[in-house]
Amino acid sequence: MKCGLLRLLLPGLLCAVAPRLEAHPLDNSYAEFRIATNTVIATFEFKLDCIGPFSTGPAAVISRSDTVTVCLQKIHDHLKANVALTDNGIAGKLVADRHNADMDKDVLEFRFTWRWPQPVRQLGIRYDAFADADPTHICFAVVRGGGIRERQLVFHQDSREQSVTVPGEAAAGPRREARRDEPVETQVRQFTGLGLWHIATGYDHIAFIIGLLLVTRTFLGLVKIVTAFTLAHSLTLAAATLGWVDAPASLVEPAIALTI
Repeated sequence: MKCGLLRLLLPGLLCAVAPRLEAHPLDNSYAEFRIATNTVIATFEFKLDCIGPFSTGPAAVISRSDTVTVCLQKIHDHLKANVALTDNGIAGKLVADRHNADMDKDVLEFRFTWRWPQPVRQLGIRYDAFADADPTHICFAVVRGGGIRERQLVFHQDSREQSVTVPGEAAAGPRREARRDEPVETQVRQFTGLGLWHIATGYDHIAFIIGLLLVTRTFLGLVKIVTAFTLAHSLTLAAATLGWVDAPASLVEPAIALTI
């Protein structure tokens, strides 16, 4: 009886959330910090679809009417003013900066180079960009070079400043030291919390769970469906990460919502 009632109510429920039903909020950016002795080159990438939230509200960084060229310059200036790098508390000198738009991939790219008189040993990164314009903005970052293992960082409203210890090229011999310095538990906890928050705030996830409850009659059936979904999701994520598949978000996002 309850299941039949849910089946009747589901179309209305989906219609009610349809205007906001998309696969994921497009508000993320990606950054790479590459260490080379006393220099750090930071590259930031934004999908054109991801900059929409930065154009709303009193703290808007750009305007909806801005051209790509104007958006590039405004975001460039905003990053320049709201991203700071230090080494043991000493601010680096910005020696180069540029921006570029790859219209084939719908990507905006920004590159900044900081330099210190001495080799970098304790890199501090403060990312305040877009915190006021879009509180949900997340920057996924990776730190490479300097003799360290690749470090993955996540910057968001509650985590704007992080640091990385750099053993240096000469000290990179005992790989063990670099590994010991890497806070694996912290990263696992951070990404797990981010994943749980992502699931809880995604309309597509809620709709998916409701769909499972409606079509599954046994616990074993539910386990099979969830396992199949997890494997499929993992394969598609791996294919995208490795560059085997590069489908535009404008097609992928509606397709995911449609399948739900």
